[in-house]
Amino acid sequence: MIHHNVPHVAGLRAELACNAFALAAIRLELLLRKANFNPSQLRIPAGQPGGGQWAGGADSGSVIRVSRIGRSSVPVRINGRLLEATPAQAARLALSNQRAQEALRQVRERDPSWRPTPSLAETVEGQIQSNEALAREAEARLLHLQRVGIGPGQFAG
Repeated sequence: MIHHNVPHVAGLRAELACNAFALAAIRLELLLRKANFNPSQLRIPAGQPGGGQWAGGADSGSVIRVSRIGRSSVPVRINGRLLEATPAQAARLALSNQRAQEALRQVRERDPSWRPTPSLAETVEGQIQSNEALAREAEARLLHLQRVGIGPGQFAG
């Protein structure tokens, strides 16, 4: 029996390995940042823009804050709004965004005019779901284009 999907499966395995590596790198970065906690470092007072964040030039997208009960959070930007996410949510958000953007890039190489269904998320989990939906929609479009022979490969029309 000949398996025509072997390159596709190998590609998926490579993508999963890449995503696992990226997630491990994000976790390591978060742990290293948390380990450098300095209680004498100035924080922006609550009630002001950026309140509760560390002062001193840190990128607001990668600052970890420790709340009074010891749980860490990471600010993430969703549709222009700064929201709190757990480190796990921030990692899942980054991976879902990477997957969605890569799927979108691959489709646009073959069909530059294709546009996914618009969506708007207001929460971290909502944005993760929106990214995953976009990736699934783009991957389905890519499969369709491959079936009809549009794109690179020996059967491209």
